[in-house]
Amino acid sequence: MISSLLGKLVEQKRENVTVWALLAVNFCIRCIVAARPLEYLDGLTIPDDAYLSLTIARNIAKGLGPLYGFEYTNGFQPLYVFLMVPTFMLVPDDVFASVRIALFLLIIFDTLTLYLVYRYATMLSKSSLTPILTAIAWICSPYIISNTLNGLETSISVFFIIASLFWFHIISHKRHEHLTFKHYLLLGVLLGFAIFARIDNVLLALSIVLVFCWQLPKQESSHVVRMLLPAAVGCAVVLLPWFLYSYHYTGDFYPVSGKAVRFNSLWDVQHNPTFENHYLRMIIRAFRVIVKRNWVHLSLIAAMLAFLFAQRTQTRNIIPQRLRPLLPALLYALALLAAYTGYIFTPWFFERYLYPVGIVILLIFAAVIDECVSGIPKSAERKVFVVVVFLILGLNIQQKYFRDLFFSTGTTTRGYMNLGLWAKKEFKEGTIIGAQQSGGLAYFADNLRVINLDGVVNKACYESLAAGRNMDYIRSLRIQYIIGWQVDRSYIIDHSANFQPDDLNLIRQIQGFTSWGQKWYLLKVSYK
Repeated sequence: MISSLLGKLVEQKRENVTVWALLAVNFCIRCIVAARPLEYLDGLTIPDDAYLSLTIARNIAKGLGPLYGFEYTNGFQPLYVFLMVPTFMLVPDDVFASVRIALFLLIIFDTLTLYLVYRYATMLSKSSLTPILTAIAWICSPYIISNTLNGLETSISVFFIIASLFWFHIISHKRHEHLTFKHYLLLGVLLGFAIFARIDNVLLALSIVLVFCWQLPKQESSHVVRMLLPAAVGCAVVLLPWFLYSYHYTGDFYPVSGKAVRFNSLWDVQHNPTFENHYLRMIIRAFRVIVKRNWVHLSLIAAMLAFLFAQRTQTRNIIPQRLRPLLPALLYALALLAAYTGYIFTPWFFERYLYPVGIVILLIFAAVIDECVSGIPKSAERKVFVVVVFLILGLNIQQKYFRDLFFSTGTTTRGYMNLGLWAKKEFKEGTIIGAQQSGGLAYFADNLRVINLDGVVNKACYESLAAGRNMDYIRSLRIQYIIGWQVDRSYIIDHSANFQPDDLNLIRQIQGFTSWGQKWYLLKVSYK
């Protein structure tokens, strides 16, 4: 008995060392990338929306509320923005230090998420090697590293997604034990924070509720109320202050950003979508992004499934059983795909918005590989482990996408920092500038008044676009200059019913930098 107890203690200590080692490696790799010059990360991992969110956080820190340009907005993911407010109280004038702090915050959430993923995989697995392989796959994925360091809410959102799924799994396996109000209250709190981090995580909450109701025996149907009520209370406690805050400043509960990005997406088809000209393209684009960014994990899943089908005749029955604990995650991934390909769209953001689908793919990887590893002799386990680790490392490192994170030195062909720094020097203080891609401008050129013209953080602008009077809106704010790509000028023209050729006059192309092959142009608004 004593020897058995000592053996368990040694095994527990060994596991703790392994977990801490994995977390440390994860943290260090991301810090190495985050410590690189920001001009290398701008556009590589950090998009324009990151600067937009940081600008709002800075305004809140100044006591201005959620101000962007001349108007209050709720078109942002609030949890991340509020977490960044103290940063701008500590370093109000250092735009570069604030970005560094943001990246460090996101690395912390990413590392905490890895810990939950490890524990989640442990609960789902028979083999002790499965959680380690899952963690290594997480650590080495350039897709995960890139989204962790995007200066946005993505890694915070995924933390609460995994926390909610993990806790729901615990509750599901304790159903026949005594579950208290607190168990379901905590589930609601976690889901509340997931939605607080990203509004589309309401799909996660719906998925969990549907799975819970489906799994519940008919004779326990009254248990649904006992679960939903405390969960709803927990969710409301987290979200109600935000909705009241939003209503206080904007008069709206629902953020304008969802309507605006959908409207912008439909411009490509002149706001007349059909299955052939739009919906099919969205579906194809979404699956291309998923395969392109998760192909290593998908390839390993396919190889392991082929191995299982070749070795066993019962695989067709075993795999559904293995995936059953992941049903809420699978349903959530499908709902997310349906929402973005069937209604919200925004294909230029699919790599970020569909990122949780990649996390679900990683969980499937864990389930499938555990079936492989747990079904082979102990003597062969370590050989398989070494082979899989070698494949994970090799397939990821050979990708240009991975190597660019550490070695890319491009500074003038992507991103938005250059534009903001140029504008800060180019215009006198207080100049009113309009731009559809306005985040980098507003953040770095803080001496200017930058107005968002795609409506994502600007309800009045969105309404002017929908009504075909965008040029009238631009003039109503006395905007002096507009900065954008050629397509941005076309967008204004198409959404201004009375547009005249001399309403926007080209001054010049901005020299010295481009963004993904797109040239920047400076236009002057005519007030004749």
